[in-house]
This record gives sequence, structure tokens and C-alpha cells, in this order.
Amino acid sequence: MGAARKKGAMMKVVKRFLTCILSLAIIFNVLVLPAATVNAYTAGIGSLTVQDFYRTYANASTTSSGTVYVILSINTYNTVTKTYQGSGTGNSGVAYTSVYLPAGTDCIIMDASSFHSDPYTLLKITWDVYGGYFHYYY
Repeated sequence: MGAARKKGAMMKVVKRFLTCILSLAIIFNVLVLPAATVNAYTAGIGSLTVQDFYRTYANASTTSSGTVYVILSINTYNTVTKTYQGSGTGNSGVAYTSVYLPAGTDCIIMDASSFHSDPYTLLKITWDVYGGYFHYYY
């Protein structure tokens, strides 16, 4: 009888310990260390994605028929040197194309813009840290 009682008491201690560990894991994951997710915005033939929270990369793509083009530019802020800088890239393809830009070491993206075109459409999608996403047709 005594051994069963000790085993039951030990199981309660283990359950409390595991509950405490699980609670701490949930608190740190939700409140302190949010997961790196992406926030994609799609309008018509184009899509612009800027990574949520850390803002370390952006991606743009164009999907349509015929020859398609995409141009992506970002402006970043370097948290060490306290300077702003910009970069851009572009690509073309048949039916689909995409480009990717990393922010760089110690940098976060402050704003991004992408141009998407096919034989019939010219689309611009913009994102900034304060206003979010917008799109314009030309």
C-alpha cells in the first residue's frame, strides 16, 4: 500500500512539473517569441509578401498568361549603423515569375513596392510598416 501511495504522489509531482513547463512554453511562444510568419497580399495578377514581425525578407510574384514581369524594391533600416538603404531586383517569365529580396544583416524592411505586368495589365502593390498594403492599377 505504501509503494502505491508513493507512486501516486510522484505522478502528481511529474504532472505538475510538466504542466508548468507547458505553460511556460505557451507563454514564451505567444507573448515573448512570436513565430516568424508571412503576410501575403494578392491583387489581380500580382502578389507581394513581407515577412511579419522580423521583416527580414520580401517576395513578389506575377501570374498570368503570356510574358509576365515583376520588379521588387525594398527600403531597409540598419539597426546597428542607424542608416537607411534600398535595393531592388526584377525578373520576367512565361505565365509565372517571382523575385526574392533579403533585408540584409542587422536590417529590417521599412517599406516595399512591386510592379507586376502582363500584356494587358500594369499593377503596383506597396507595403509600409505604418499603413500596410495598397494596390494601384495603371
